[in-house]
Amino acid sequence: MPILYNKEFDVTIPLPQPLTLRRSLATIFLSVLLSSGQAMASDSVSTKDWDITADKIIQYDDQETLVATGHVVLVPKEKEETAQKIQGDWLAYDLNAEKLKLRGNIKINGAENGVDSSAAINDIIISQQAGGKNSHYLPLTTLGAWSIASKKGTLVPAKVIRASKEATEAPKARPTTKPAPGNMISTEEWNITADKLTRFQNPSSIVATGNVVLKKRELIPPAPTASPGQATSPWHDLLQEPNQAPKKTTVAQSNSTAPPQYRTTTTIHTDWLAYDVERGMIKAKGNVLIESDKGILTAAKGEIKLEDETGTFHDASLRQEDMLYLEGKKIARTGYDTYRIEDGWVITCKLEEGETPPWAIVSSETDIKQDGYAVLKHARFHVKGVPVFYLPYMIIPINQTRKTGFLYPEMSASSNSGFGLNLPFFWAISDSTDASLYPQYYARRGFMPGTEFRYATSADKKGTFNATYLHDKLESSETKYTYQNSDRYWIRAKSDHTFGDGWLARLDLDIVSDKDYLQEFDSGIDGYDQNNVRYLDNFGRGFANDTEMLRNNTFKVMKGWNNMFLEMEVLGVNDVRTDADGKRIKTDNPFWKLPSITYSGAIPLGETALTFDWDSGYVNYWREDGYGGHRFDLHPKISTNLPLSEYLESRAELGLRDTYYMVENYGDPVGADEWTKGTTPNRLLYDFEVEVATTVERDFYSSGTEDSGFTHQIRPYVRYNFVPEEDQENLPFFDSTDRIDQQNGVTYGFDTYLNQFGSTKKEYAHLEVKQTYYLDDVIQYDDNGKLDLVTDDLSEIEAKLKWYPWRNTYLSYKTEYDVYGEGFVSHTLTTSYKTDRGDSVALQYSKRDEDDIDEINGYFKLYLADNWFTQIDIEHSIFDNETQVADFSLTYTQPCWSVTMGYESTPEDEKLLLVFTLANIGLPISAGAGIR
Repeated sequence: MPILYNKEFDVTIPLPQPLTLRRSLATIFLSVLLSSGQAMASDSVSTKDWDITADKIIQYDDQETLVATGHVVLVPKEKEETAQKIQGDWLAYDLNAEKLKLRGNIKINGAENGVDSSAAINDIIISQQAGGKNSHYLPLTTLGAWSIASKKGTLVPAKVIRASKEATEAPKARPTTKPAPGNMISTEEWNITADKLTRFQNPSSIVATGNVVLKKRELIPPAPTASPGQATSPWHDLLQEPNQAPKKTTVAQSNSTAPPQYRTTTTIHTDWLAYDVERGMIKAKGNVLIESDKGILTAAKGEIKLEDETGTFHDASLRQEDMLYLEGKKIARTGYDTYRIEDGWVITCKLEEGETPPWAIVSSETDIKQDGYAVLKHARFHVKGVPVFYLPYMIIPINQTRKTGFLYPEMSASSNSGFGLNLPFFWAISDSTDASLYPQYYARRGFMPGTEFRYATSADKKGTFNATYLHDKLESSETKYTYQNSDRYWIRAKSDHTFGDGWLARLDLDIVSDKDYLQEFDSGIDGYDQNNVRYLDNFGRGFANDTEMLRNNTFKVMKGWNNMFLEMEVLGVNDVRTDADGKRIKTDNPFWKLPSITYSGAIPLGETALTFDWDSGYVNYWREDGYGGHRFDLHPKISTNLPLSEYLESRAELGLRDTYYMVENYGDPVGADEWTKGTTPNRLLYDFEVEVATTVERDFYSSGTEDSGFTHQIRPYVRYNFVPEEDQENLPFFDSTDRIDQQNGVTYGFDTYLNQFGSTKKEYAHLEVKQTYYLDDVIQYDDNGKLDLVTDDLSEIEAKLKWYPWRNTYLSYKTEYDVYGEGFVSHTLTTSYKTDRGDSVALQYSKRDEDDIDEINGYFKLYLADNWFTQIDIEHSIFDNETQVADFSLTYTQPCWSVTMGYESTPEDEKLLLVFTLANIGLPISAGAGIR
């Protein structure tokens, strides 16, 4: 007769025959599963095969828990001799946790187990014969859908459970097989479903065939609902665990607790699977597909170790999130996110079955490191299956996070530099700092190293520093440029840093060796064009035009508070001006500011209507050869509103300006650069301004409703300005502050606005028109500080228009009209349009007679067909009848690559370009050739 054996207490208890107990337990548990979920008021429950009686029986609906307390008796209805009743003091069954526990004076047909109510039965097993420790044991006895196994006082659902130690020491039984219950087997961590499941008992294993799905689950920790130190598990409360504080549990409290929640972390699909329970190994064959949070692996067959989820897969492919697409004859998962691939290849996009990759890096062996690198041995770059070049060893970053390693090489060819090669290396120093090295080599020029350092500790603390150097072996006489130096370089940097109580420090460096450098080396990752775009994107400010020969370098510290602003600046000027022979111009050196300080603000004067505001500044001007010195400028003003009428906006302002100089000569000044006048000149001026305006507004509704339409505002104004005549020829000329135009005139005009309201609110159009009437002849100065007497009574009429006629459409126009017969003397027209699919056009026309400017510029981007688009960029001078720049390109794109064919023409050069871009793998492969 089978017995119930307690190893800890060495107690043997007779049990009913397995077949009878199997039928009975299955019936009652199914009855519990299918019950209505209401609390039972009676003290008995009857099923087909069992009667359960107790002093009290309660079934909790939300927790699906059945609890019976006091004189619990399970009596079978069968009249077989082997049918015996089971007795105890307390029973609890939790459907969610799949646990059944009995405690206190457990008896089977009157035999006590000798265990008190506070203890738990341990290591329950089933024996084929009585006899205590020397009995022979089965490793697992299945009772319908339930098993008695090596769990502490627990009846658990049938699972794949390893045998106890005693079972492994038992004599070997003849292998037998039993069909698994249904088509699913579950453990606490894994769940297996298939068309057919077969379990082998010795050795313990499972074979699944047909639509096999193996899922790994993990428990989602429940949100804490109890105070610290208070039990949060209802199961512990119901079971009265000794490590929990005494607590009375009510039905309402039990129903308020949410059931455990699980999430699937890994899913394995296959046609056939064998699970070795003892070794924890799985073998899978046929359409193997493994899905996880990190990506997807497919294979023809594979072996997996469940404990650490390592394994080996044949004819496999791997696609991980934010990583490359890899395939290989053999892929071994060696650890967490680490792989080894034999006879495989790498590409950045998934292909259809049988499709030839547009490009791939083929290698005999590839190691995927946990830190995000792919190390390839004997790497060959293929285009449409054709090998292009070979590298014996290659390291590439394979995800979009910052990783140390070599980026994709950059190649070029030109008539001046010859063949060029750049092998960029990226160094991820820390989460907030990194560096890049650009070791470039040009066959005709030599080695040209470059470097970049970046930091970003926060959004308002960041910086980028770049430097490039070339000892040029190519003479300028062999090119169309005029540089005379062989040491050529470009140093550039920008940094924004907020510190203290709202202080901002800003650095801008732009130092170049000669005026030709930026035009010659404008392409590539270390060239002017890409640097300008990167800095503009990161800092909101780029560099001066590549043709600018006076390049500013500044360091500023500034702070604003309570309507006041303070700025301190150091300015150095990189002067690369040369004459026609390429020699440096030594006269008219630019001024440096060492330093400059500006302080401005506005504050109300007590309870009056007066406002006191000021602009002040100090500058120390220095230059290598010529005059410089100190300038102190103070400009306080008093302003107030004038109560002329409730319909008028009127304001008056009176200011006093004092400018004091301390002038001296530096270096070896020549001609006009030498200061021969007084060393401490001073200028004292006053200014006055009064303005009267009004605003008229009206709403225009559309479709007869008040929900949408336009608001039209018109603001006409009249303003009078006066600044007395003052001889300023005895003052040094550092900048526009040193020459204040005389003013004595009335400016009149209007501003008009048209704004749309309704479902969308936006500016629709804005027009400004103004003109000045001079009451007297006035003295004004040009940009170089030279005197210019104005004798006309009327200035030009100035007009500015901004218009947004349709969505994604913009037009602006500025013009000046001379009323004395010259007509329109300047025009600037800009318009742009963009479609939803990405087509765009931008045009700009500029004309200014006094500056000999008459030009038209245009940019077009047009999608011709699927995956094809063209770009055209033209700058044409009508005045010189010459096209300054003409760029044409045609681009074909695919999800993982693109190719661009381009033509560029300037008066100095023509280029044909071919750029091949690989997605997510460093830099584009580019090649170019100079033609002339």
